[in-house]
Amino acid sequence: MCDYSSLQRLAIAPHQWIKSPAHPVAIQLTSRQNHYLRRVLRLTDRDHFIALDGNQWWLAEIGPRGETTAWVHQQISIQTELPMEVILVSALPKGNGFDEVIRQATELGVGEIVPVLSERTLLQPSSSKLLRWQRIIEEAAEQSHRQRIPRLINPLSFDDYLVNPPIATPSSSMRLIGVCQGNAPLFLSTLNSMDPFPPAIIIAMGPEGGWTQPEFNKAIAHGYQPISLGQRTLRSVTAPVAAMAIMMAFIETHHHSWG
Repeated sequence: MCDYSSLQRLAIAPHQWIKSPAHPVAIQLTSRQNHYLRRVLRLTDRDHFIALDGNQWWLAEIGPRGETTAWVHQQISIQTELPMEVILVSALPKGNGFDEVIRQATELGVGEIVPVLSERTLLQPSSSKLLRWQRIIEEAAEQSHRQRIPRLINPLSFDDYLVNPPIATPSSSMRLIGVCQGNAPLFLSTLNSMDPFPPAIIIAMGPEGGWTQPEFNKAIAHGYQPISLGQRTLRSVTAPVAAMAIMMAFIETHHHSWG
């Protein structure tokens, strides 16, 4: 098997796949991608890179100078994804804190990111911020050698997500909500008690100050179980990353026992 570890990864959107007279399967690079490959990385004609189309790796090479196309040669068999779908529902923190939440959650293997507006949310994201978040996710997926690019859902209220999630999950999925006080079981203890393993896990982490009581009650009514990340109170930008780190370590330690 070839060693692809030294090749640059580049996230490709579905509309970039084209048919080229010079090659049966090709990619139309954006000006930003072409600049990055040729000017930043100093790649030249016929140099290879890996195209990441959201679900798979493809071996590609840069086309002739003066063109903004890349030629695709073959699909690369690789498995870098967690064997369970992990959905992170995260209340938006103030400022640019969500940038790091989505960057690190992507590196840790999250499958879907749902930014929600809670009763204590101060941030109202603009369309430019959504584009920024998508780019951060793509860059983090490239950097961490992800096989797929996590889905980013448009922000919605936590209540709306509970009642009508944009992407349905199996009814047997595990639903968890983080709390910062009370006698909730530790997250790892809850994971260790899973039998059988669910097809997906949804982890809802709250804003600064935590979920309001009505939000918490509504989540419990929709099948969520309370969990704790420990004795310390974590910031809203720390808790989702800590939860994802625990989740990744657990899944990659136990996946061999799944049937």
